Amino acid sequence: MTAEEFKSTILPAYGAMAATARKILGDDEIAKDAVQDVMRALWEGRERLNAVANGAAYAIRAVRNRCLDIHRQNAGTVMTAVDDVAEAIAVEKNDDLRRLELLSSAIEQLGEPRRTILRLSLSGKSGIEIARAVNMNEGTVRQHLSRSRKELRKLIIQYENI
Repeated sequence: MTAEEFKSTILPAYGAMAATARKILGDDEIAKDAVQDVMRALWEGRERLNAVANGAAYAIRAVRNRCLDIHRQNAGTVMTAVDDVAEAIAVEKNDDLRRLELLSSAIEQLGEPRRTILRLSLSGKSGIEIARAVNMNEGTVRQHLSRSRKELRKLIIQYENI
């Protein structure tokens, strides 16, 4: 295939080639690179294109195949990344579970009424609602909450140092 035949047969298919690549890869830059790779390969092997009946269809098919190759190459990388993320999430969940157990244990060590007041606060109740529930002054409830949190910090630090 001569340069003129290449220009009249393959180059007009560039838009369709780019659209196919974008559809498969989903990334404009990677798609442009794939089309460029195929165009270069077609240009370098243009002597063999004489045997091809429909050059444009052949070029689009070549882009499709190149994109599928890229997709397959990246699939291993993506799976590795997914595995890494899954492992990190599992570690985080275990760490969060350990912290939750630690916090629960520390709350159990609080005396009454602090334990009850803290649980009500953690459940989203306001200071007034807690005061009504435990039949106390709102200022006293705030004081118990403050002291409970301070005591929890100390207990958690002690547990983490063990």
